[in-house]
This record gives sequence, C-alpha cells and structure tokens, in this order.
Amino acid sequence: MKVIIIEDNIVDMENLKILLGKFGDHELVGTAETIEKGMDLAAQLRPDIILSDIQLGREVSLDHLRKLDYSPHIICTTLYESHALRAYEVGAIDYLLKPVTEEKLERAFRRVPNPRPKKSTGNGIILLKIGNTTRISQINEIIQVTADRDYTTILDDNGTHPLCNRRMHEWLELLPHEQFVSLDRSTIINVKKISAFSRLNHSNKAQIVLLNGDILEIGPTALGRLQQIFQ
Repeated sequence: MKVIIIEDNIVDMENLKILLGKFGDHELVGTAETIEKGMDLAAQLRPDIILSDIQLGREVSLDHLRKLDYSPHIICTTLYESHALRAYEVGAIDYLLKPVTEEKLERAFRRVPNPRPKKSTGNGIILLKIGNTTRISQINEIIQVTADRDYTTILDDNGTHPLCNRRMHEWLELLPHEQFVSLDRSTIINVKKISAFSRLNHSNKAQIVLLNGDILEIGPTALGRLQQIFQ
C-alpha cells in the first residue's frame, strides 16, 4: 500500500521513515512538513494510508484531512491521549502515541482493511440507479460525474442523468483510476473524453475542452493531476 507521512517534527519524521522501511508491503511515496503540503501531496498521489501528526503548528490536521475527495486510511500520531476521541470522530482507523514504535505501527496496519478488488474495468458496464429506474451504461461512455448534495449527476454520451443514488466517494472507488481523475471534491472526469487543456493567461487556473465541446475551468491542483496522467 502507498503511504505518505505528514509530520513537522524532524525526529518523529525520521523515526516513521525508518519504521516504514520494515514493512515490505507498505511503500513510502511522499512526506510533508505542513498540512497544506500534505493535502496537495494526498490529492496528487492518492495514497492508501496517511500517517499524520494531529497538531501541525497551529493547524489541526484532522480538520483538513476530512475534506479530501476520497477516503484514505488515516493513522494519527500524537503526544496527547486526549486527541484520540477526535481522531476516531473523523474516521481515523487508529491513533499512535509518540514515540511511535514498530509494535504500535504494526498494530495500526493490522486495522487497515485489505484492498478491495476492482468492481469494474474501463471496458465494462455500470448500473445507474436513478430514482426507481436502473439504467445500464458503458463506463467508457461516462464523460463526467458531478456531486449534487447526497446524489450525483452523470453526463455520458447519451446525455445527462441527474440524481443518481451513488455518492462521490463510491464513484472514486468504483471507476478505474487510470481513466478517471478527480478534479476537485465535486467533479470526476473521464480523461479519454478530454480533447485539450491549457493554462489561462495571467492566471493560475486552466481550462479543459471535452470531446463534446463542453469547457470546464479548473484550478492548479487539478491541472497538476492531469499533467501527471498525460506525461
């Protein structure tokens, strides 16, 4: 599993790096010293596990990590046992009191569920439950998924299907990651439906042109994700 570490203490950071090296099935793919850099790293690399100190300077990491557009397994580290309840409230699978030891980390990793098998491939079909109707759609025909409160709206080659009974995090788990990218918390796009993308002049934003002619404006983080995919 892919792991990133968010830790502002150098000694604790090095300790976690050394400990992770003892777990052959866990790969350290990135580190960050601030929650801002950690959020950017998580958005770009989409690790399976995030090891994060709860208190990073004046920032509480949990307040930010809960805003990610997917659901990684969060393991918190802290000096204070009083932080444990808050960690569990935002869905952390475990909290580790510092100093972290190999035994503590192994216990936390045991709580991480085994990766679920892919439910579909880019050549398969998917069922869209819309109200009392279930539609059959080809995954390759999906252009865009957009959040709509507790529902989602699907745009595919056959038109728009509003109020699908599937939430964004479910789509992120279901759709093949090599074909679909999350631009932000409310939009997933099929990269095979993109004809062009470019940075806007005098701006840190960019725009995507889809094969159907639609144009979407995106931020720098989403642009970075697309550039990584098309490299």
